[in-house]
Order: sequence, then structure tokens, then C-alpha cells
Amino acid sequence: MKRFAPIALLVALAVPIRTNAVPIQIVQQGRLLDAAGGPVNGLQQLRVTLYPQETGGSPVWSDVFSVNFQDGYYTLVLGENPFTPLGSEVFNTDLYYGLTVGFAPELPRTPITSVPFAIRAASADSLAPGSTVDWSALTNTPDTLGDLSCSDGQIAQWDQGSSAWVCGADEGLTDLEVVGIVEGSPLNLDPNTLIGGEAVVTGPSYGDADVQTFVEGTELNLDGGTTIGGIEVSSGEHTTYDGSDFVTSGQECTSGRVVTGVDSSGNLTCQDATDTLHTGAVYRWTTFHTHQHRASWIDGNSTRLFGGVNPSTWTDGNAQANQMSPDMELIRTLFTRKGYAGANANVISDVYLMFSSTTAQMGAVLFRIENTTNSPITWTPHFQYTCYAGWSERASISLNRASNWNSGGQNCNDEAQTNTSLSIPANQISTVVFISGSNTTYSVSSFQERYLGLHFVDNSLVLPNGLRYIDDLDTATSWLQAR
Repeated sequence: MKRFAPIALLVALAVPIRTNAVPIQIVQQGRLLDAAGGPVNGLQQLRVTLYPQETGGSPVWSDVFSVNFQDGYYTLVLGENPFTPLGSEVFNTDLYYGLTVGFAPELPRTPITSVPFAIRAASADSLAPGSTVDWSALTNTPDTLGDLSCSDGQIAQWDQGSSAWVCGADEGLTDLEVVGIVEGSPLNLDPNTLIGGEAVVTGPSYGDADVQTFVEGTELNLDGGTTIGGIEVSSGEHTTYDGSDFVTSGQECTSGRVVTGVDSSGNLTCQDATDTLHTGAVYRWTTFHTHQHRASWIDGNSTRLFGGVNPSTWTDGNAQANQMSPDMELIRTLFTRKGYAGANANVISDVYLMFSSTTAQMGAVLFRIENTTNSPITWTPHFQYTCYAGWSERASISLNRASNWNSGGQNCNDEAQTNTSLSIPANQISTVVFISGSNTTYSVSSFQERYLGLHFVDNSLVLPNGLRYIDDLDTATSWLQAR
């Protein structure tokens, strides 16, 4: 599993939307390094969660962001998503910041400083919306500041020699400048310097990779009270969850797979370790022919291998994605391949020879998408497809078995494109299926050539905030199901 190390997590206050309100948006900046100490780059999916305590407990706020890292640095605006606002009640207690990168475990929580609460002065809380206070009504104010006029870039400074306020240049360092000095320059610390109340110990230093190698390659004698994630470590090799505590069992993940959770029966769930490193699009796909000239329609024209639709209907009867079976076992039987992508995907691009009008090939791709908010979110994929209405081979899109779009009477000589908006339901996991037929025929010497294309372009696989890809088709029970 890939490990990350967040550094320089900076929290700053954004502009409040009303006079007597606590901040509802917070700018959060940070830098993310991998286990080798190198900066993370490129598109990553981040989940930010705020907790009232350092470990355990329930979150008071959470949201998912698609972030483009540059040399490890990133910037988020917490609360800018109208579907996951930051209410004033969130700041009535101490807060700890939790960060999850893709499918990796959540990083250790970091306490949030008092900066987000600075705007909430006791006097400001008592003011009515839109009210003002005259300067003359304030007491204990320095009179000399009223006549002080500073230029842009200057600040008020107290001059000890003249015992007066004067204008001077703001020579303070920014947060990033401080980080640059600390990371890029050797520091001569006083011998009595403390970090977190502990003395600084000189001697050899060890990086994350060194510690990981030691822990994984050395038998450790843990204290009897050691806990992991708030759960006390007990003797035994494998565990299952009984709803309140972990108990010994014989379960385990096979080689190359890792534990990802606990199902409704208390059994551990596993997936390939490589899957946990991917934070972009995850999908299932397939391509299939429906007819052979020796025996006619494949599998006797049965629906069991073709998603609940007869092979003859797919390529000779204008079949559409919404006609597929609600039985997820039939869906799993058809979608047997797994794919990964970033912002775009060339899922299928296949040229083949045909010998009659029944020689046809179809392509299909399936996404499972979770909406983590309380409101529907619109996703508009830019879908490139092929089709041939003259031979009843349609392209189509279905969200949760609804008929969202089809190519109708269109005949594709080359690829065509549709940008169809889909409203992903709130607080549920949805299934989206895209179907593509083959294009019209083209004569090459004595042969007839056809082409099957299925692509996603224009960075449209980057989901809006609040949506994320879920790879759970192996255990899915319905097209639309609760989170």
C-alpha cells in the first residue's frame, strides 16, 4: 500500500459571508510527500474530515476533492461546496484535521489552530446583521492611529525612540517562505531546544522507509495494552468483526491482497493491493460478438451471458443499456474486465472484418459512482461512440436502468460524441452503463471493414466534488443502492 506523509499543513481563514457569523470557508494548504520522501504530483482524490477529538469518535464534517498536486503542494477551500457547507456549530469545539488520499488509510489527525476561530469575537457575536459601531464609541483605542496614513504595503509600527506609531514596510515572511527556509537550510538550534515538549536528540536520523523496513522485517514485542485504531491488539492471527469488538477467527486475505473493510456479516473484505494506489476512474468493461455463421446466434441466443439481453437484440434489434437485467449476477457475468483511467480513457478502439450483416461487435463500460452528499450532483461525461441504425446497432447510456440517451436513427461513418448530463442521486451508489455499437461498413479491396470505438474525452472522467468512483461490482446487490 502506498504511504503518504503530509507536511506543512497550513490553515488560513477565508472571508465570512455575514457580519456576525463564524467563518464558513477555510483555505487549507499543505504539502504531501510519499514514503520515499518525494513530493506527490498529478491528480489525486482527497477526503478531508474534521473530528472533535484526536482519535476515534464521529466526524462533524467531511468532503471529497479532486486535487492536482504540483511538487507536493496543494490548496483546498473547505466549505465552498454548497452541498457540504461548514456551519458555525462545527467550530464550537476543538477540531482535528483528517486527510485520506485515494483508497489509502486516513493519515494521523492534525489539530487545527485557533486561526479559523479568530473572526468570532465575543462582541461581534452580539451584533445584529448589518449593524455598525462608531469609532468614538470604542474605548482604550490608540488615538494616534486615527491620524496615521500608510501607503500600500506598509503597516503600523511602534517606534520606541519617538514613543509614537509610524508607518513601516511589512518585512514578515509568508508561510511558504518559512517552509522553504526550514526545509532548505541547515539550522543551528540551541542545545535546550524542545519540539513538542521533548528534547532534540542528536545522532543518526531515520526516514519513513527505514522505519517501515524495520517494523516489517523485525519481530516486535508489543505491550499488552497496545491499540490499533482504538482497538486493543489481541493474540491470534486473523480477526473478524462481531459488531462491537474484534474476535479471533481463521480469516485472511490471500497473497497480494489487502483488507479494505468489514461486510454486513462481520467478515473481512479484501482487494488487490495495487487497486488501493489508484485514485482516478475505476471501471468494468467488455466487448463481444453476438453471431457466428456455423451455429447462428451465440449460446443459442440466450440472455445469460449478455447482461439479460438476447444476442440478436443487441445487434439486430436496437437493444439499449436500460434493457439490461436488474440481476447484478448477470451484470457481473458480462462485465468481466477491469480498467483504470485518469481524466480520459480510450476504452475500446477495434477494427475488424465482416462477412455478413450479422457480423457485428458491441462494446460496453460500467461505472459505480458514490454521491457522498445530501443532494443530487450532475456529472456530464463526454462520450465518443460508434453506431449503425441501418443494422439496428445503437449506442446508449443508462443511469440506474433509466433510458438517459440513445443514438436513435444515427449511422456513424466515424466516431460521434454526446455530452449527456446525468443527475447522480444523493447518498447512494449508482450504476452508469455506456453502450457502443460498430460503425457503417467500408470496402477495402475484397473485404468489408468495420470499427468499434468507445472513448471518454475532454477530462470528463474527473468527477465533481462530492462524487467518487467505487470498485464494488463483485459485491453489488442492485444498480442503485445505499452507501
